[in-house]
Amino acid sequence: MFAFTCSESDKVLFPGKIYRQQISYKDSSLISRSSSHLSRGELITLRVSKGKDQVMGLYILTFCRIVIGLVFAWAFVGKVQDISAFIKTITQFEILPEWQIRPIGYMFLAGEVIVAFSMLAGGSLLRVGFTLAALLLVAFCIALSSVLLRKIKTPCNCFGSSKKLVSSYDLVRNIGFIACALGGFGASIIERNNLVSSGLLNYFLIGVVALVFVALWIQIEEIAHLLRGS
Repeated sequence: MFAFTCSESDKVLFPGKIYRQQISYKDSSLISRSSSHLSRGELITLRVSKGKDQVMGLYILTFCRIVIGLVFAWAFVGKVQDISAFIKTITQFEILPEWQIRPIGYMFLAGEVIVAFSMLAGGSLLRVGFTLAALLLVAFCIALSSVLLRKIKTPCNCFGSSKKLVSSYDLVRNIGFIACALGGFGASIIERNNLVSSGLLNYFLIGVVALVFVALWIQIEEIAHLLRGS
């Protein structure tokens, strides 16, 4: 069942797992001032609710971290296997002058590496990684929108060499990943490392869900065509 202690930190004991919640001076004083007006049951309910919110925040952060890390690692590995195809794609977008194409292409590759490393390293680098991921994805969306508006027929090559032409599904896919990047950034601010651990099993399950999500979301166009055909 649940057990509670009132000391410098609250320990919220869940079946099989212990989560430690650091309580700031402001929170402590608030609970102290409110204790005369709240019953013991109401105080327990307040602490349980706060603990559950922080656990959910950690789950969201972990999910978004794994998703963004996988996506940018996947994109980088796919591009470096055929850099010439990636550079050719940027050229066919007809957005940049020729002398800027190769430097900008390498900058995007470096950005993808930084994002993937930030997700792996964690800590204070998470916010940097989520911010950079969102900026890169927004830049991709702008480029793809320009291509669609000008009706340029060219492959995206976002995850490696491909013959599939740029479509509106590429925008939808990127918008979904932008949501993950922003969600991860928000969760990294709210969570503030208050929870020590969510347990290895929970991390594993979240990782599996994130992996399945990435695999399906990247193939969103194929899935949509399959559903329409059925």
